[in-house]
Amino acid sequence: MTTPLTHLRHGCSPTRTAVLLHIGRQSLYQRLERTESLLGLEIDDPDLLGELLTATCAHRVVRGTGQTQVRGLRTVA
Repeated sequence: MTTPLTHLRHGCSPTRTAVLLHIGRQSLYQRLERTESLLGLEIDDPDLLGELLTATCAHRVVRGTGQTQVRGLRTVA
């Protein structure tokens, strides 16, 4: 879920997303095509950007990634 989240959080910029993920743009396009085929929708659809970003963030929280311990409290980074 890292690729869609990174892509959405950085304005759907293929160049910026590829740099942040340390992959080539062609690899990014392949990952995004695979994600779109699994979801059955276009990731860059402006009408869905907010919903997709919320869903990917929620998935991250539910899966427990990005969590840290702060004074005994569990927080999401």
